[in-house]
Amino acid sequence: MNWQKIREHSPQQWILTEAIKARSEGGKRIPEQISLINAFNLHYSHVLVSGR
Repeated sequence: MNWQKIREHSPQQWILTEAIKARSEGGKRIPEQISLINAFNLHYSHVLVSGR
């Protein structure tokens, strides 16, 4: 999948992805193909941010 398809699939969610294919450009890694590992509802975001 690419980023746009993942965002369409999981709007308004925290997502965990894995880079399947990437390249280096200007000292940065650019993911070309990514896999969606998991999506989390935003109402749980306070747990992830605050550590509670």
